[in-house]
Amino acid sequence: MSLIEFTDKGLFCARGSFYIDPWRPVDKAVITHAHSDHARAGSGAYLCHRLCKPILDLRLSVDGVPPVVQTLEWGEAAF
Repeated sequence: MSLIEFTDKGLFCARGSFYIDPWRPVDKAVITHAHSDHARAGSGAYLCHRLCKPILDLRLSVDGVPPVVQTLEWGEAAF
């Protein structure tokens, strides 16, 4: 089993149960940066660098409600 596999929703990491920059809605999305080809609306939760959060909030809010976004610093562990 490889660490990352290509799926119809994007790159999937089974060990962490998350997608990297998915192009379809998923439960957990890790966003490498907030360009529109990397961050799309509809996922359950997002993880990104703290500097990307304001952009994700602006771009992915629905009816003024921002998405669920957890942030990290470079080198910081998610848990």
